[in-house]
Amino acid sequence: IATQLCVPWLVARLGYRLVLGIGLVALGAPTPLLALSPALGPVLAVSAVRGVGFGLLTVVGSALVAELVAPAAHGRAAARYGVAIGLPQLVLLPAGVAVAQTVGFTPVFVAAGVAPLLGALAVPWVR
Repeated sequence: IATQLCVPWLVARLGYRLVLGIGLVALGAPTPLLALSPALGPVLAVSAVRGVGFGLLTVVGSALVAELVAPAAHGRAAARYGVAIGLPQLVLLPAGVAVAQTVGFTPVFVAAGVAPLLGALAVPWVR
């Protein structure tokens, strides 16, 4: 939540693209480290960094919808953004649980780390 409050300030200084990239890296890069230790301290540290990334992404994503779409279409665009965010969660959350139960947690942590990093690679080409 504290990160989300700082996003307007960060965007004003760094721009949407850089803040989006930082959020994706913060969300993805530390995730595979969860496979190294189940101890509370390391899990909380990784979760804190990932939480900052999540906070950056949620605010930047919704702000971009408002920024890029004509005011008359804000409701429709916000709904489409919500579907684009929600559908993958609907599918991937139970899939991640199934993979963790059958193969183990490490592949889930690696996939959850790689996906945002692939998104970060695309950020320079986002208009």
